[in-house]
Parts: sequence; C-alpha cells; structure tokens
Amino acid sequence: MIKTVLFGTGKAANNFLINDIKKREYIVAVDNNTKQHGKEFHSMKIIGVDRLSSYEYDEIVVASFAGLEIKHQLLSLGVDESKIYLPQKYLLKSGIQYPFEDENTIAQARTITKIIASRAYNLNIPLHIDWGTLIGILRDGDIIRWDDDIDFSSLLSHKKEVKEMIDSLKEQIEKELSCELDILTTPKKLKITCNANKQQFHPFEVDIEFKVIEDGEAIQSGNRVWYTPSKHIEQLESFIWQDTKLFVPSDADAYLSFVYGDWKTPKKDYSLDDFNNYKVL
Repeated sequence: MIKTVLFGTGKAANNFLINDIKKREYIVAVDNNTKQHGKEFHSMKIIGVDRLSSYEYDEIVVASFAGLEIKHQLLSLGVDESKIYLPQKYLLKSGIQYPFEDENTIAQARTITKIIASRAYNLNIPLHIDWGTLIGILRDGDIIRWDDDIDFSSLLSHKKEVKEMIDSLKEQIEKELSCELDILTTPKKLKITCNANKQQFHPFEVDIEFKVIEDGEAIQSGNRVWYTPSKHIEQLESFIWQDTKLFVPSDADAYLSFVYGDWKTPKKDYSLDDFNNYKVL
C-alpha cells in the first residue's frame, strides 16, 4: 500500500478518491483553508500544510486544479519533488471519462461547436476555440476523442455580448441536438452543460473562459496563474473546419507551443505538470 497524503478536500479530491484505482493508505488530508482544519474528509483528519512534517508518507497526491500552485508551495517547504504527484486531469473530474469516444456524443459535440463558433464568426465576436479543442481541430481535423469538454475563450470585456449570443442560440442548439442546455454564468466563466433529451448521448460541457490583458499577457481571469502572450488573443485569425468558419488565436502553432510544448504529438492523459504556461504569483 502507498502511504499517501491527500492535498485538497474539495470536489476534485472527492472525484479523485472515486476514480483512482491504485491501492493507497491515506493517512491525512491537507488543505490551505483554515476553516477545514480539524474536520474530517473521507475519515481523514484535515490539517494545515504547516503540520505536514509530522507525518511519514510515500507520496502527496495534489487533488486540486490549483495543483501547480500547490506543488510550488510544497517545494518551497522542502518537500521532495519525487513525492509530489499531480494526477491526470480526468481523475479530478466526475462523469464519463471520455464521452467523445461515443459516436453519438462526438457528433453532438461537433454540432454545438460549429453552431457557437460560426455565429461568433459571423457576428465578429472575438470568441475562439481553445485548449484541447483547438489542438484537435488544428492537428487532427476533429474533436479529440479522449477529451472531455469543448473549450472556447474570449476577453472579459466581451463577456456580455458572448453571453447574449449564447442565450440567443439556446433554442436552436436544443432543437438541433435534441437536448436540454444548462447555462451557468459566473463572473469569470460560462459553463454550458448538454444533457440528452430524445437522443442518447453522454452529457458533456462547453466551457467559455474569459481573459484579461495586462502588460503583454493574456491572463485567465478565473485562475490568474494561466497566461499566454497577449498578441495571440488581441488579433484572431480565421480558420475553416469542416466548412465552418471560426476564430483561432493568431499564430496558433506558437500559441499552442507556449501552452503545451510539443502539442503535435498526441498525448492521451494530461496532468497539470504537462502545461508550460503556468506562473507563480
């Protein structure tokens, strides 16, 4: 058994405990939220990171989407890097691991991507495909089958018009996909969940993230440790995918290389350690 410290007590940590198949002996949970200290998480006592040195362990599982920031925190405390494990992203999420491996689901994902991207293009709203969706469309000409959501990005200054556009498309999308859409709006993000109605497909999400421009950097407003050079976002380029015109970042090759390094070699299971565009604040 692997003697394990779990760093994180939120939804991502709960999902990890469900999804991980390794045999582990969890000895304690760590959280930076002092309000959690002294409580229990899955029968584990929750402590602050300052008490970590009191325990002997083989590995620290960082079960959080702030994993890189937490990793830096642990390294600054003298924790051996070889004992820090950042899980693959899918282990931190709930639901079907690879929804787009299902033919009906990937067909629905293609349809909603085209509807949103083409409307933004026709209205000249600077909303571009991003992250894994961008890789798949540029590299493979399709959505990556082992991806688990559809990604778009825009600038925070365009959030209002993006939201209005999505609201105006809701009826069309629900009709064409025979689905029900749940649209969640937060100050920094739109999350669209596609739930099957008449047709059978796996639920999946469309995430629209918003960025701000500061000192030549486009910074993800919801999580400021992620950034790219702003030149790729300030001016977008058009791209034709399966007869659909859409926006992509300018010099998308350099943009993806900045984010992922070697993005042209397929890699199935990304962890946060695989990203290049992270900075410590």
